Amino acid sequence: MHSSPSSRATATRSSRWSPGIVYPTLTYLEEAGYVTAAAEGAKKLYTITEEGRAYLDANRDFVEAVLERLAAIGEKVARMRRRFGEDDERRGVPPLVRAALENLRDVAAKRLDADAEAEAKVVEVLARAAAELKKA
Repeated sequence: MHSSPSSRATATRSSRWSPGIVYPTLTYLEEAGYVTAAAEGAKKLYTITEEGRAYLDANRDFVEAVLERLAAIGEKVARMRRRFGEDDERRGVPPLVRAALENLRDVAAKRLDADAEAEAKVVEVLARAAAELKKA
């Protein structure tokens, strides 16, 4: 996903966005006709439509209020993470590895939600991945 200046500004105002929030939101916006998505390799490029821009302009006060609230929540979450030491646990993990681990967790959770019988397969795949990492 490519980010626009406004999405980067929004992300800066909040702590961080999880794929579990970003992608369903983008899907909704696309289905509503407010953005279009174009494949660019393995990524999608999202672009706001005229209808989306008009909706955004018509609801600017509401959007700004939501963004301010999200920023406040993001700041509170960041303070809590610092207070409870989550950042200390992750300090040595590079951002790309952290993102890959979060993606793995999301994919595993979705697989389990879709198929309750998949638990053994998910555990097997994770065990193989752990074994490969121990070899490296």
